[in-house]
Amino acid sequence: MWLVSLVVTICCIQFGHAQFPAICNTPENIQDKTCCPNNCGGTGKGECLNITAETAQQWEQADQSVVGIIYAAPVLSGRKTVDSRYRWPAFVFERVCSCEGNYWGADCSECKFGWTGENCDITKELVIRKSFDSLTPEEKLSVSNGFRDLKSETGYWSVVVEEPSNYSGTVKLENITTYDMFVYMHNFVARDAVADCNVDLTIDFAHEGPVFPVWHRHYLLLLERQLQRVTGNEQFGLPYWKWEENDMGMFTFDYFGTPATNYLDRHDNVSGRWLESGTWPTVCHIDYTSNGNESCSDGWKACNPNNDRMNPQPLQRGYPNATAYGYLPNQVEVEIAITAPQYDAPTEPDGTEYSLNSPRQSFRSRLEAGIESALLILVWEDMQNL
Repeated sequence: MWLVSLVVTICCIQFGHAQFPAICNTPENIQDKTCCPNNCGGTGKGECLNITAETAQQWEQADQSVVGIIYAAPVLSGRKTVDSRYRWPAFVFERVCSCEGNYWGADCSECKFGWTGENCDITKELVIRKSFDSLTPEEKLSVSNGFRDLKSETGYWSVVVEEPSNYSGTVKLENITTYDMFVYMHNFVARDAVADCNVDLTIDFAHEGPVFPVWHRHYLLLLERQLQRVTGNEQFGLPYWKWEENDMGMFTFDYFGTPATNYLDRHDNVSGRWLESGTWPTVCHIDYTSNGNESCSDGWKACNPNNDRMNPQPLQRGYPNATAYGYLPNQVEVEIAITAPQYDAPTEPDGTEYSLNSPRQSFRSRLEAGIESALLILVWEDMQNL
């Protein structure tokens, strides 16, 4: 696995979510490669700028061997299409909103994290995140209803579902639900790791390298903001799971579903208040769409959540190799991770290559290959199954 400085391109431009506002999903906008909704908020908030030069400069500063792999996607290992992450987001939209001051968002109508007020000039009160088990019944219901609403609401986000065979073509966008957008996002940045293309090097912008904690922290901030929106509570704090205390109180029929009381050695359908009527179809799950016979191009191509919903598959948990861990990490393992002598360490002396099991003396590797792997196995190691 490789981690490259291109993560700046993926994370830090306004469209760093691997998605676009649904309002920009029109034939005219896609053809013109322009996404500047609501005039970028107007004078004092933002302006519509061409970002191709800025994006190209960022990619020129990255490891060119890695850039070459991404650019060569149409001819590599049967992938058959371009990789629209190349010079993201300029391959999809060249003209986007550039927000001023503390304004933020696709149309500069939001405030940057940490700011609030009509002019985004007031320091926002700190959001308090609590453990799920400490929430009141009313707060727990608000959390579960918030996730349910994100899973069903449409009209906010659009994602790339088809890519052309060469870089002179245009992509196809489709509008999807907000929760499915987060599933798509996690899948999209790690698409090389999802596909079985028999290549030595894969490009993952979110895992197996120094960016792992940083990317996922920003990801959770984005999710928390969407929950604040649908709950109507700007101070909503995303609750956390006290797995180090073996607390399974959130995995019940009324909240996040069962089973989740042990490490199953099989895949088992999850039962829950949200799930009984089939209102939680999983998306971006290659095993469901290919029946285990996917080709490289099938596994690597952009996920289409709407297609997956046409053939709904149940939420499942359990993992055939559960015995590899078979327990939840505890406080001792947390202490071992945070006392690591360095943040991360490459597998190669030149510092260019990282992996899940990069030298285990690093914090990132102990966190990702140890603690996170054990937690994901419990919930079947797929974002769409969380």
